[in-house]
Order: sequence, then C-alpha cells, then structure tokens
Amino acid sequence: MAKDALSSFLRAEEEAHRLVEVLTQLKKEVESYSNARTALDQAGSGISELSTRCARIAEQLGNVAKTLHSIGTPELLQRLETIAGELLTLRQQLDQQHESLQHKTQDLQANLNTQLESTKALTKTVRNLALGSIGLSLITLAAIAWLILTLLQG
Repeated sequence: MAKDALSSFLRAEEEAHRLVEVLTQLKKEVESYSNARTALDQAGSGISELSTRCARIAEQLGNVAKTLHSIGTPELLQRLETIAGELLTLRQQLDQQHESLQHKTQDLQANLNTQLESTKALTKTVRNLALGSIGLSLITLAAIAWLILTLLQG
C-alpha cells in the first residue's frame, strides 16, 4: 500500500511536471498570438490608411478621366499632332540657325586669321621702318656733328 501511494505520488508529480510544461507552452503560444494580434492590428491600420489613399487617387483618376472625356480623344490627338508638327518646325529652324552660325563662325575665324597675318606683316614693316628711321637719324646726327667739327676747326 505504501508502494501504491508512492507510485501514485510519483505519477502525480510526473503529471504535474507535464502540466507545467503544457502550461508553459500554452503561455508562449498565448504571447505569440498576442504579438501576432498586435502586428495584425498595425497592419490593419496601415491597410486602412492605404485604402483611404487609394480611394482618393481613384477619385482623382475619375476626375482626370471625366476631363479627358469632356475634351475628347480626337481633339487631344489633333492637338498632339499639332504640337509635334510645331516641334518639328522649331527643330528644323534651330538646325538651320545652328548651321548658319557655324558657317559664320568659320568665316569669322578665316577673316581673323587673314587679319592676323596682315597685322604681322604690317608690324614687321613698321619695325623695319622704325629701325631705318633710327639709322638715318644716327647718320644725320653724325653728319651734323662732322659739319660742326669741321666748321669749328676751320
């Protein structure tokens, strides 16, 4: 009988340990569900905000669609074709102006090169004339000095 009581007590203790383990596991699952619920509440809040934004965007798109419908697709296409034609014309004019400016720039560069060469030649001539004038002035001064010395001696 004491053996049965001891055996019953040991089984009760093992059962108590199993119950503690099951309760611990149950507590972890409850906490996990609680965390999951918090995450789901946050996600729900985000989804609610997102759906409100989507509703506003859908309303704005509806307004755009109404405006486009009121303008009419053929008119839009016609305006786009007109704008495309104007852009093509402007592009051609721009290309022509660019080409004209490029030719003018090349002509200007050629004229500047010609003027530079002329300026170099004129500078060389002026330098030679200046050197010649200095030489003549020195010769004239020497002649005058010789005359003065000759007159003074004579």
